[in-house]
Amino acid sequence: DFFIRLLKKHGARNVLDAACGTGFNSVLLLTEGFDVVSLDGSGSMLSIARQNAEKAGVRLDAVRADWRAMGALFPSGSFDAIEFLGNSFTHLFARRDREKVMESLHRLLRKGGVLAIDHRNYDLILDMGYKSKHKYVYCGEDFEVTPVSREEGRIRLGYFGKKAKWFLDLYPIRTGEMLELLSGAGFSRIETFGDYRRP
Repeated sequence: DFFIRLLKKHGARNVLDAACGTGFNSVLLLTEGFDVVSLDGSGSMLSIARQNAEKAGVRLDAVRADWRAMGALFPSGSFDAIEFLGNSFTHLFARRDREKVMESLHRLLRKGGVLAIDHRNYDLILDMGYKSKHKYVYCGEDFEVTPVSREEGRIRLGYFGKKAKWFLDLYPIRTGEMLELLSGAGFSRIETFGDYRRP
């Protein structure tokens, strides 16, 4: 309930779930009474998100869009809060794309609104290796996640299960770069958390 408490603390009512994926967070927010717009670039993910919303008895307001174009979809100040969860921001490999998306996120928030971005601790992964135990977000014992390769501009994670394996390339955003992106886009009050606690 970390994000629910965060949004309620700041009086947020209408929320953009900017990387909704399977709809987990959107459905949770809807069942808690928030007005939610669920955005994703993948039509298949939005289809799964709609199914999950239907199972939960809520209606998903789904929008398919590339994050780089989302700034033109809504008027400035449209949202009290924006969630960009699921380590999604790390799918943007070009620096200008990261800047453009961050600027759009800032523009879409009302004055005093809340942006919540989560991602792995890439400083630790690049410098020391990957030590996740899937304690907080990734649940289940049926798969193992480990970096197959890692370098400053790209990390390839391998997901190994009993019956399947797949790979995911991500841009490893260090904390310093994330803070630069946020302040460069106009965010002035920035709080950081580690495993949902202040460091």
